[in-house]
Amino acid sequence: MLDDIKADGLTALVEVYDRDIIGGDDFIGRVTFDYVRFSDKIYKYPRLNWYDVWLNGHEGGQLLMALESIQISETDSTEDYPRSHKVALPKYKLQVIFWGVRNLGRVKFLSVDKPKAN
Repeated sequence: MLDDIKADGLTALVEVYDRDIIGGDDFIGRVTFDYVRFSDKIYKYPRLNWYDVWLNGHEGGQLLMALESIQISETDSTEDYPRSHKVALPKYKLQVIFWGVRNLGRVKFLSVDKPKAN
């Protein structure tokens, strides 16, 4: 599996919605990107980049974010939890932090005035 990831990389997908007080959420578009950093490489902080949001082949805006996928070895230290709270944890962790959105297209003929990612 590790060789497959090294050869093909990992693809992540973020979907962007406009949440309305009245009515349902409106789908604005998707962002896809490839990135992985292996444990044998020197660590560098991920940089903030603008990613295009796409919907049906058309650009629907941009999303500002930093992304990293880090390989964790079996010898990496982990936090100790009380035995009563231990659960089976996966070998990976996904954490998404959004820094901003801009140039969002209209949704149902209305402008997106207060975009929010959560």
